[in-house]
Amino acid sequence: MTQSHSLSFFPDTCIFPLDGKPDKFGYALLSTAGQRRVRAHRIAYRLFKGAIPQGMVVMHTCDNPLCINPKHLKIGTHADNYSDMMEKGRNVRGQGLWTAKLTENDVKDIRIARLQNESYGELAKRYSVTKATIISVIKGRTWKHVPVVGV
Repeated sequence: MTQSHSLSFFPDTCIFPLDGKPDKFGYALLSTAGQRRVRAHRIAYRLFKGAIPQGMVVMHTCDNPLCINPKHLKIGTHADNYSDMMEKGRNVRGQGLWTAKLTENDVKDIRIARLQNESYGELAKRYSVTKATIISVIKGRTWKHVPVVGV
């Protein structure tokens, strides 16, 4: 089955699989006949639009990773997907990252404490991070979305 199917049958709203269990990134997963788990939007794309070219990704125009509506799916490169994410402000940053050890309030407090001459080492110990992390926070190399105080 390729593009011979008309997409006019599909509504303009998102469609969600009844049985798909989301992965840690929020994409619905379905089991194939061989019991391999595959992202449901990729299956929907293949069924209603055709093969996914080597090295390409299936992007959501609706920005909803659970959606399997073929009208909302298009092919792009990893760079296209990344640019789309950045343009729409969907990039996870700061305390939204699962690896984050600091909060935005911690970052503000660290920057203020440093202005009051607290040492990098003392701050690193208090927040259970490395000295290099503290330096990056203070210099604004990381946590760029949190305003740097006192500058």
